[in-house]
Amino acid sequence: EQAKVHLLPAMCAFAVGGDWEPAIPLTSAWILYLLGGTILDDIQDQDNLKAPWMVDGLDSSIPLATATMSATNMCTSYLINQVPKIGAEIAYVFGKTAVIAAKQQRLPLVDITTVTIEQYLEKIILTTAEVYAVGAWAGTKLVTSNFDIVTRMTKIAHNLGMSQAIVADCRDILPRVEKISDIENRVITLPLLYITQVLSEPSILNKLTKALSNHDFDQTLYLIEQTGAVEWCLELAQEYECQAEIELSKLPKDIRVKMKLEFGIC
Repeated sequence: EQAKVHLLPAMCAFAVGGDWEPAIPLTSAWILYLLGGTILDDIQDQDNLKAPWMVDGLDSSIPLATATMSATNMCTSYLINQVPKIGAEIAYVFGKTAVIAAKQQRLPLVDITTVTIEQYLEKIILTTAEVYAVGAWAGTKLVTSNFDIVTRMTKIAHNLGMSQAIVADCRDILPRVEKISDIENRVITLPLLYITQVLSEPSILNKLTKALSNHDFDQTLYLIEQTGAVEWCLELAQEYECQAEIELSKLPKDIRVKMKLEFGIC
């Protein structure tokens, strides 16, 4: 899935009838744009500590983040030279989206008793789904200015971004070699909000609050499993995929075929 995200502009450009070559500077800018955001996010959360940019602490991560963002600007400058009007528009939207995502990122959701699912989904929209949407918009816009096609491709990516963010929330409950569990890292994720906001059973809520306060990973995980929180989240992710499929069905057949092959949506 990560490879698809990194190649999103090129894949969308190809799907709507473009060639790979003109999309190379755009996709290069996009990959660097995502990498810079990832590095800064890991610095803020002190997460993913085994990543190459984190192993030496701030001495390497901050210079790498700066260099990556500068390289992104170099790629967008090249794009502006190649296609001035569209390139300038893409560079502006990249920058605007990064500013909005950064603003939202600096407001972490830390109190599970006050955060609503609506607030959390809004955060996902601004930090993930809109970023996906911009990648798809840029790749499509590079090839065509057809409003209907650009809009539907953007909506497809937005919904896939929502779906992927929710799936990641479920996956990150458990620790991996390169990443500690979101529960241990005291990150509020959608499975926890299902228990507090949707299920809202007082006895279970009291147990969850106590487990989180005591940093009791096993008890928290047990409550997530027993309440079906992950299953509920995955159903919600599937709903977003269905929305992407609806938008896809309204596109011309040749685009639908390529999108199915590239993104694996039906």
